[in-house]
Amino acid sequence: MVKARTHEIGKNLKALEARFRAVLVYGPDDGLVRDRTGELVAQFADDPKDAFQVARLAPGDLTSDPARLADELAAIPMLGGRRLVVVESATDALAATVESALGHAEGDGLLIVAAGSLGPRTKLRQLFEGHDAALAVPCYGDEDADLERLIDQVMAEHGLTIAGDARNLLIGYLGADRGVSRRELEKLALYTHGRGDPIAVADVEAVVVDSSALALSALSEAVTGGRVQALDTLIDRAFAAGENAIGILRVVGRRFERLHTVQAEVAGGKNQAAALKSLRPPLFFKEEAAFRADLRRWPLGKLDRALETLAEGEIQCKTTGLPAEAVCARTCLSLAAGASRPVDPAH
Repeated sequence: MVKARTHEIGKNLKALEARFRAVLVYGPDDGLVRDRTGELVAQFADDPKDAFQVARLAPGDLTSDPARLADELAAIPMLGGRRLVVVESATDALAATVESALGHAEGDGLLIVAAGSLGPRTKLRQLFEGHDAALAVPCYGDEDADLERLIDQVMAEHGLTIAGDARNLLIGYLGADRGVSRRELEKLALYTHGRGDPIAVADVEAVVVDSSALALSALSEAVTGGRVQALDTLIDRAFAAGENAIGILRVVGRRFERLHTVQAEVAGGKNQAAALKSLRPPLFFKEEAAFRADLRRWPLGKLDRALETLAEGEIQCKTTGLPAEAVCARTCLSLAAGASRPVDPAH
């Protein structure tokens, strides 16, 4: 499998190995997907807007003409250099087209595919992770040390420090989008400017943890906790507050991804306590009991299927013409109903 490890992502964004002919940049953090796609393009194109070197395609461009992808990759730039083909807003429906292009494209063209959330079993992600000449770069928000470094950077710029419990709470509510995270940190720094004592939990609660974030957190916990009746009410409230259907699915997806991370480490031999301790962003202490209960409800195979269901729900919101709110509600309620079902030993 060729999936970029966290410590390798920066290196590949600055100097991609020559053996790679295709890169998938995917995940729920749209801002980070855009940033990393832009960094890859900047490696090979002096002017990212140069249409002779960089071809930008939408999924619709390939639906009617699948062969175009291989043709674009084989084209030779007028002024030399490596031909870049960027497919934006890709979905799992493009997996066969991409696989065909990788099998038939000539020359040294580089394909960059930018996508949203993709479950572990989606065809597009499996294609890139299993192909020797392809690389998958996940963008799960800043749920690793990157977010901690961002906090340190912004605090240092303003001459501030932050207490450990406040830091953990802050990390738990940031990371969905890097641009949003930086703006929230700047807001927190402005709020506490000129103080000599470290930033405390009360400061984070006053500035960053707004009612919207708390409501979506409660919604995602209701899904993984199987609380169908409460979830029905929480979904109605979220839509009444103006929340976006895809945004809701991505918040729920991030909780499932965190559960999956812990279960995968446990399956690899790590004990649960150690796996929970290494989780990034770290669990806020008030959330730990509910999270442990969810781990009992959601073994690894069941989590794989849940992430597939969420990815399919997002695709349906974007492509079927069905009301996105209805698709989102149906997806969340279906997952919540499945939380209490016994696990099939065969799976």
